[in-house]
Amino acid sequence: MDSEQEWQQRVAAWCWLEEEQRVDIVSQFLMRKSLTKKQLIRTKADIDNVMKAGKSSSLSCFKLFVVENNLPYSRIIVIPVRHYGNSVQRNKIRRQVKEIWRTNQELFKVGLDFAVVVRKGKELAFSEKKEMILDLFRKSGSTVG
Repeated sequence: MDSEQEWQQRVAAWCWLEEEQRVDIVSQFLMRKSLTKKQLIRTKADIDNVMKAGKSSSLSCFKLFVVENNLPYSRIIVIPVRHYGNSVQRNKIRRQVKEIWRTNQELFKVGLDFAVVVRKGKELAFSEKKEMILDLFRKSGSTVG
């Protein structure tokens, strides 16, 4: 009984919300939690362009290449070196770097291609990796402000 009454109260409250408030609530649940295909660099030609023409910056475990792409959005690729652990570890670091980039996109300039090369190093916690990667992007001059 209580759960049915609670449900009816929620529905009644939902109906009283303004349209914009409803859209905000729904968009929180539908917000994309991954990168779109256009945000990822896929072709060999694009990867070669970033590696050859890009400006590079590096820290102990990461090397970043940045080049303009003349598009209204930025793109990224994460490349672990060949002998970086097994496939599980390589895919994990790819996911972590992409997630750091996705959640902090508002800090980065638009219209750039990024290639992050991950080298072997000591194991770091996610928060330490995040700080290192954000420092690397700041060092490269690809952040806003």
